Amino acid sequence: KQLRDSGKASTEQIKKASNATKQQRQAHQNLVEQYKKERATVKQLSDRHKELKGQNDKVKQSYKQSSAELKNTQNQHKKLNKEIQDYTKNQAEAVKKINNEKASLNNLEKAIEKTSKEMKLFNKEQALANSHFTKTADKFDKLSDSYSRFGMGLQSVGRNMSMYVTTP
Repeated sequence: KQLRDSGKASTEQIKKASNATKQQRQAHQNLVEQYKKERATVKQLSDRHKELKGQNDKVKQSYKQSSAELKNTQNQHKKLNKEIQDYTKNQAEAVKKINNEKASLNNLEKAIEKTSKEMKLFNKEQALANSHFTKTADKFDKLSDSYSRFGMGLQSVGRNMSMYVTTP
């Protein structure tokens, strides 16, 4: 009986051991299947990570380039604003200088015109003074004055005659 009991016990232990082995084998197969799935998922995630890293590097490079271009554009904008501000100031100064130059030019033209007239008058006077006809011209001027007075007198006489003598 002991043997039987011990054989039953052994058979039962073998069955239990066999069931436990089957369960372990099934659990092991499940773990292997889960490991394969997880490994595939890790591979996919790794590939996706590499892809995203590449895209991230491209975005970083694009960001650096855009940032550099933005800084350059900002510097150009500042420079243009300064030029515009300076332009208004420089334009006002230029207008003031132009007006001053115009006034100077007008004054110079007036001075030249006055000097030219004086020079012509001086040359005329000099020519008359140096001429031997000056004395004769003076005599004719005096004679002209006396003839003018004589002519006025005759004109007055003629007027009186026509008004008083011929008028009834």
